[in-house]
Order: sequence, then C-alpha cells, then structure tokens
Amino acid sequence: MNSKKRKRKIKMKPENTDFLNSVESMTENDITLNETAKKAKKQPVDVLRYFVLLVCITVFIYSGYNIVEKVISYVQAANDNNALRNIFYGGDAGLQDSQALQKTMENNPINDILYLQNQNNADANVSAQVASGASQIDQMKINLKKLTDINSDTYGWIKVNGTNVDYVVVQGPDNDYYLRHNFYKITQYSASIFADFRNDKDVSKNQNTIIYGHNMADATMFSTLMNYWNKEDVFDSGIIELRTLTATYKYEVFSVHQEKPTYPYFEVSFGDGCAYASFLDFVNDMKSRSHFQKDVKIDENSKLITLSTCTNWRDMRLVVQGVLVEIDK
Repeated sequence: MNSKKRKRKIKMKPENTDFLNSVESMTENDITLNETAKKAKKQPVDVLRYFVLLVCITVFIYSGYNIVEKVISYVQAANDNNALRNIFYGGDAGLQDSQALQKTMENNPINDILYLQNQNNADANVSAQVASGASQIDQMKINLKKLTDINSDTYGWIKVNGTNVDYVVVQGPDNDYYLRHNFYKITQYSASIFADFRNDKDVSKNQNTIIYGHNMADATMFSTLMNYWNKEDVFDSGIIELRTLTATYKYEVFSVHQEKPTYPYFEVSFGDGCAYASFLDFVNDMKSRSHFQKDVKIDENSKLITLSTCTNWRDMRLVVQGVLVEIDK
C-alpha cells in the first residue's frame, strides 16, 4: 500500500445546489459567535451615557460661572463699603472715592481687586483715624448727613466690638428690598445692613431696634457676629454702637442665641399684637435662651437692640441682643 495519502477530489455535481442556496440564504442570526467575536462586534451608541455627560458639563459650567460672579460681587461690595467708610470717617475724600468706585465697578473688576489690595492696611486702621471728642462726633454726624444725601434711606452707622461689623445702616419700605440691594440700590449678594421697616427713624422711640444683615462667606456684613456665640470673652465685653444724625446709642450685649426664623425674637412693640404678655416677659425669655449668661439690669423703661443674621445651620438665625446703657448727643 502506498504510504502517501492521496488527495481525494470531491466533485460536486452542477445540479446539486442545495448547499449553495443554504449558504446564500443565511442571516446574521444564523451565525453563533464565540466570545472574541462578540467583543469585536460593534457596540451600539449609549445615548443615556452621553446625555448624562452633557448634563454634568452644563452643571459644571453654570456652577463655575456662579462662583466667578459671586467672587466679583464680593470684591465690588468690599470696595463699596470701604468707600462708604471713607465718607463716614474721612469726609469729602471718601465721597470722591465712592463716586470713582461706582464707575469702576461696572467696567473693570480687576481694578477693584488691585484697589482692595492697596487699601487693606489703611482699612484695618480706619477707626483709629478718628480721635475721641465732641468735635469728632459732630464731624461724623456731618459725614453721616453726606451718606443721607446719597441715599435718603440711610438710617445710621453700626459698629460692634469684637467683630469687623462697621457699616452704614439703611431702612427700606419693607424687609425685602435691602435683603437684595446694596446702599446704591444695586442688586448684590451681600446686599445691605438694614433696620426693620417697623422701627422709628428716631431710635430713642424704639423699645426694640432690630437690624438685619447677611452672613457672608467672605467674613463680611454680619458674619463675624458668630464671635459672640463662639467666644465667651467677646460676649462678656460686647458693646454695640448705633450712630444716627441725632445721637450715638451704646448697648451692652446681654443675650446671644440661635432661633428658627418664626420664633418671636423680633418684636418691635409690646401691645395687643405682641406674642408676650409684657416687655419684661420678652426680656426674660431672651435672657433664658442665651448661650452665655450675664447679669445686666433691664426694666420696663429699657431700650433694646436686636441684631439678626443667618447661621450655618439651615433655617436658623443668630440673634445678638443688647440693652441701651448710654446716649451721646
């Protein structure tokens, strides 16, 4: 037998076409792919994945825009408040600075940033530039009148020791307008420090003068009032000064507490519509709710001041309250 295998040729008869026809009629579903082939098979477009990616990119861009907008707003607000301090403490030069900054704010925020950097040291010592004495008090009244000429809603000027609170106070027709507008009546994140619209312009007529301000992330406006909650020594030595066109009112802090915005700490009068039976009931409630305690004399004829701002806790308010101890006219 021959060791070489002979190749056998299979001849297919021309008339036997069943096999060819079956091959030609095969579809994709008739073929079973192994794992490698399955992986190599083209995957369909994942529409949902691309949609989620697009949403994420949109949110990122929008968030970035808001952050930049807020930073610019903080710079503008700082410049604005520095200019207003210059008016109150420094006279006409401050008025010129304010007018110049108002033009700069809308067009070139970079200049505002440079201005802030150059003014940091000067602003830190702005209070020291005013010596004590009757003539200086009179001069601040004159300068406060200049602020009133710029904005007739000017209520006074507030300064709180142990904090960086040193701002003009305004009063609107309601408690919403200056929650969103600055001293120049321009919409702004930090807005204004403002008195409750129910309070009298003559502070001496108010049994409880209420002043509101935002708790800003850049430690401006009323944010550093938190020092009274965090530091007992600040609370113990707490003094609030409110200067108006007629007098300077000094209050000793006697209570600091956190409340829901619906809690009636913002009573301005104590008549039939009051949540308390009497003024002293209100005072005793505020004392009992204080984070720290202090023995301060308060009677039926006392005058109070209440400062209110948001806290880091949702839907809570920080409340700092003082009793009038001195009036300088």
